[in-house]
Amino acid sequence: MHAIEVLSAFADKIQQEPLPTEVSRHAKRALIDWYAAAYPGASDPAVGILRSLLLDEPACDVADLVAGGQATARSAALVNGAAAHAAELDDSYRDAMYHPGAATIAAALAACQEQGLSGERLLKAIVTGYEVSTRIGVVLGRAHYQYWHSTGTVGAFGAAAAAGSAYGLTQAQFAHALGTAATFSAGLQQAFRTDSMSKPLHAARAAEAGVLASKAAWRGLTGAWDMLD
Repeated sequence: MHAIEVLSAFADKIQQEPLPTEVSRHAKRALIDWYAAAYPGASDPAVGILRSLLLDEPACDVADLVAGGQATARSAALVNGAAAHAAELDDSYRDAMYHPGAATIAAALAACQEQGLSGERLLKAIVTGYEVSTRIGVVLGRAHYQYWHSTGTVGAFGAAAAAGSAYGLTQAQFAHALGTAATFSAGLQQAFRTDSMSKPLHAARAAEAGVLASKAAWRGLTGAWDMLD
């Protein structure tokens, strides 16, 4: 059995049961923390550039932008993911060298708002994204962080799992979404070892990649299940 199959079965199991009270409470804290990081980050110049580019797109299935306005689910995930990481206030999971909230919650919010889902569904999407991605991050560990920015690479899995929960993916579709997210994942350390505005784009692209990978799997696009092996 491939690692992605194990993770997709795990993600599917989360969907079948109500969240424990304690887990729900922590998900709410993560969501509040995400907003606290995203609002100051929304004024970052890089986020402003993204907004100006993406607000020109016609929005059919809309989701809210943190600093006001609406966009497509993919664009909202991208802009909000950048905002959540830009001010460097977002949550961190030390064991994975990873900021799980920025991309995961941006993707969960966009996918849930697009469909008008409940707050309970949003929390379950957040939990699914955190639980799947942090496990991948722990396995990749510090060696991965030497060259790669885990928030961009691992974040794509968190976003895909979160969006997959919102879109109601089957176990097989979860696997396809994670396989596609694996080939989308990116984010080089060099982006913040030199003077550039690219660092928050790692979380941005991870959030967008997760939404796209999950929507594509929902529509029948297949991904490689042995990507993590």
